[in-house]
Amino acid sequence: MVTKEEFGQFIAEFESFRDMMWEEITSMKNDIEKINNTLEDIEEEFANSGKKIKKKIG
Repeated sequence: MVTKEEFGQFIAEFESFRDMMWEEITSMKNDIEKINNTLEDIEEEFANSGKKIKKKIG
């Protein structure tokens, strides 16, 4: 049988773990957004460089 104190300790540890995981997930989400923004910038830069090449050739 689980005592009230043991159950309370379990809940406290679970909540701590949940909070830590939430922070990790949020951090990963922010990292993914930064990577996505960088990729969009690279894509735009690449598209613009293609336009410059066309102007030089044409």
